[in-house]
Amino acid sequence: MNRLVLVLAGLALCLPLAAQTYSRATSNVAYVQREGVNSNSISLDGPNVSYALPKLVRLPFTFRYFNREYHQVIMMPDGRATFTSDGFAAAPPYDLSTPGPDLHGTIFAFAANLWQVLLEEPAAMQAYFESDRVVLQWREMGHVGYSISCGYAQFSFQVHLRQDYAIEIHYGPEKLPSGYTESFLFTSGIVSPSGASTVNGLGNSSTPQSTRPANGDRVVFTPSGFTFQTGMELTHNALVGSMQKGKPGDTDVVIASFRLRCHITNTTFTGLTLSFSSFVTGTARLYRDIANAGALDPLFDTQLATAAAGSSITFSSFSESFLPGTEINYLVVVDITAVSNISEGFARVTSLTTGTTTWWGTYYGLPFSMREGPAGTAAFTFRNYGSFEHLALTDGSERPVAEFELRAEPGSNFTMTGVAVSLNAINGFNLAFVAEVRLHRMTATSSVMIGSMPPATNFTFAGLNEPATTAGQDYQVTILISNTYTGYGSIEVAVTQLLTSPSVVRLSGFNPNPRKFDVVGSGIAQVYANNNRDGYLDVLPVQPGATNVPALSFYMKSSVAPPFTITNLIFGTTTTVAIAAARLYIDSGLQPGLVDAGDTGLSYTTTINATDITFSLIGGLTATFSGTNVLMVVDIAPGAAPTTNLAFWLDQSDNAAANSFLRCGYSEVAPTVPRIYGPALDIRNGVAQAGIDITVERVTDNVTARPGQPVALFRITCAARGAGGLLPDLTFDVNFGFGGVGNSSGLRPILYLEGGGPLGVIDISDTANAYNSLIGPLNSNSLFSLAGGQMFCTTGQTRRFLFAVIQDETALGYCQIRLSGIHDGTNVQVVPGSVHMTGGVLVELVPTPPPLPPPPPRDDEGVGSCRLRLAADGVPFAPAVFLAAIASVALLRRRRAVKSQ
Repeated sequence: MNRLVLVLAGLALCLPLAAQTYSRATSNVAYVQREGVNSNSISLDGPNVSYALPKLVRLPFTFRYFNREYHQVIMMPDGRATFTSDGFAAAPPYDLSTPGPDLHGTIFAFAANLWQVLLEEPAAMQAYFESDRVVLQWREMGHVGYSISCGYAQFSFQVHLRQDYAIEIHYGPEKLPSGYTESFLFTSGIVSPSGASTVNGLGNSSTPQSTRPANGDRVVFTPSGFTFQTGMELTHNALVGSMQKGKPGDTDVVIASFRLRCHITNTTFTGLTLSFSSFVTGTARLYRDIANAGALDPLFDTQLATAAAGSSITFSSFSESFLPGTEINYLVVVDITAVSNISEGFARVTSLTTGTTTWWGTYYGLPFSMREGPAGTAAFTFRNYGSFEHLALTDGSERPVAEFELRAEPGSNFTMTGVAVSLNAINGFNLAFVAEVRLHRMTATSSVMIGSMPPATNFTFAGLNEPATTAGQDYQVTILISNTYTGYGSIEVAVTQLLTSPSVVRLSGFNPNPRKFDVVGSGIAQVYANNNRDGYLDVLPVQPGATNVPALSFYMKSSVAPPFTITNLIFGTTTTVAIAAARLYIDSGLQPGLVDAGDTGLSYTTTINATDITFSLIGGLTATFSGTNVLMVVDIAPGAAPTTNLAFWLDQSDNAAANSFLRCGYSEVAPTVPRIYGPALDIRNGVAQAGIDITVERVTDNVTARPGQPVALFRITCAARGAGGLLPDLTFDVNFGFGGVGNSSGLRPILYLEGGGPLGVIDISDTANAYNSLIGPLNSNSLFSLAGGQMFCTTGQTRRFLFAVIQDETALGYCQIRLSGIHDGTNVQVVPGSVHMTGGVLVELVPTPPPLPPPPPRDDEGVGSCRLRLAADGVPFAPAVFLAAIASVALLRRRRAVKSQ
């Protein structure tokens, strides 16, 4: 009894009677835009919303919001951060005076019709972990309603979640196009989980407003009082990757991985309902997720309930008891018998039945692809950009301008009967100079022309009879330029439609966007400069004082056979403050993109100005018809300050005076800024500073992958330097692909935290999908987050990872996967001697081999004709077995000899 009184007294001291409320204060402070140093690039999570995706941010500290504790928050592309609700049912502008249930538990920073303009910039929505807060930053988000022809209005703003539970909303600078007069509505403020309490934010209005705040405006919400809400908290457990699964017959398809935490009082969990955005028929099972987080392990995970799968899945036949402070992980999988529509699906937890009346939090899984099975037809087709170079078109030549792949789902049966193509002549060219357009069936070593057409704005290669196969078939469109053309221009080409019989239910990955090519006629001499694909530069951290840091790898190609001599090259940059010296090489060594023994240094004098570097070439640089690879490297000044904004480019207009024939990049006839770019150099603090030392090594140069079998590509070792810090994110991409795998469709990345088994080998001691965040299957623009910004490595710690891929489906072909960047983290340094990843690992995909036929039956051969069978019949050879067999034969012979006597 005395112990109970003490416990109750302690709870009374910890739980103030007053509920949590917020006071509002405004000010104007300088807006500090967060950059890449000491930050975390949050991986994408959730369904598509206005060209951007919601982002799940796992908080490094517990955050109290209106009497409840939260361990995660979700950034929405429309300028909201939600703790409790998905918010998909409503659309902006939002009215905080009467917020609907789907808007409860939400911070409205600058909520409006926004989208991610910077499609190639992962930092458009990002979370930054700092000593006393988490900063959620929306950077240059565009207004959906404004005309693209005039340019986008772009807005930057932040939400700060402080460790003292205060909330700050910061409004930053705007980027407005010339003549922008658009007025649109936005909402700002905070709403409690019940919707009963709201506090106004920027502009101090609970209803939608049109007067935008000024740069630097800030609102601070300071909490007071806290009464802990009794109930269950729902959070993500593991980020389940995008599944290239979903066909009838698939089993154990993971659709949800979540965690329940019990707050304050005992309770039970007796019911769960998930809504499902696709419609499937089958069986769903609920497990207590004991082993590998987010993956079914039948040996350890405990099955709790079974339910019918459909658009809504309800589990009710189980009971789980929770004590205060208890947390349990759960997993939901489905066995699919039918699919009634083909789309990307994702599961959402929409209802929990508990012994208490309150639950909070949110869960929705990553999308995964639902596909028809053998009864229907389906096809894949996508651009295979890596199979040919984007060469300028010269007079009288046949050049590839588009390539795609056709592949059937297993069990499907259809034929491609036509391919529609569009041509658009622009910038000084017209279709009269196109002699012919051709369609080819491609193999690894040859091609067969299966169609030809005269040029037209829109036309179709008709009458084709190309059966689709599960192995995949590549096709290529080429054009012939008439040798009567004497000008300079460009042409856009697009494959706009594939025709099939029977009609294909879905074409996955089809991209009808046009591609532009330069066209150079007879008598016109041009030199083209473009990024060297084989010398792609990795975005790796560099230190002050580093030498020969790759800044731009490119090749120069003459449009005519006689070589050209270039006398000057000017490289632009944002600033040269951190640059001590610069050099040029003919990049002909064994490692494109790196200075090595096979490279040839050029002779020149350099002039380093504030924002550019000029090379005056002594003897000139020769640009040939076959192309010349060039590498520009820089030395970082010993006292250079940390920055991620140091990038170099070759600008056509900057080089016009010295080389009027120079064209930078493909299809850059009349662009606003005709440039080719190098990577953004990531200068970090010196090695004496606390941080992370990282080593990345190839496990192998090439590997064979089969469906369902993970194969390791890279080893990643992270060790604390001094006090250590936050682990970095790693980016991997696909350099090229050919055959059924194409751009690696059907490959999923997996990260293993290495255990006590052999290093560099996937074994039972390794933990799959540990501390990682994935963006769907690998493709040519894929990102892979090593730690997702959630993992730290402190004094004396070393964490080792294996980066692997797994093939979801049967496909033939190959692709090359490489490390393309190391980002963020605390003062990350690459350990000298680490293998450079420019070449990557070649992954060959082969089908699962058919099972071996059973051995033929043997006649009874009798004792006298005993035959010794060992490894030849599939039994592993063992000395003991061999000796026993010999002894048996000897014994039989002795008995036979005795009997004959």
